[in-house]
Amino acid sequence: HATRMAEYDPVRAALAAQQLPPGLYGDPAAVEPAILKLADADQPPLRLFLGVVPTMMGAPVYANRLAEWDAWTDVAVAATQVQNG
Repeated sequence: HATRMAEYDPVRAALAAQQLPPGLYGDPAAVEPAILKLADADQPPLRLFLGVVPTMMGAPVYANRLAEWDAWTDVAVAATQVQNG
């Protein structure tokens, strides 16, 4: 195990305050069959969320990222155009 870092104590406290049921974090033993299924897949994904909490959080986080990137498309595209003058 890694050495506990005090810098993360506020995060631990915030998670503990949410009082989420332990089942949401899953059983570490359940990771093995998931990884084996991933390894045996003909076309495995490049990324995979494991567990209920990351799966619930992933879609909204990425939807927000996509919306932000879309809102800034003109700036991103402008960065590839040479300005003459």
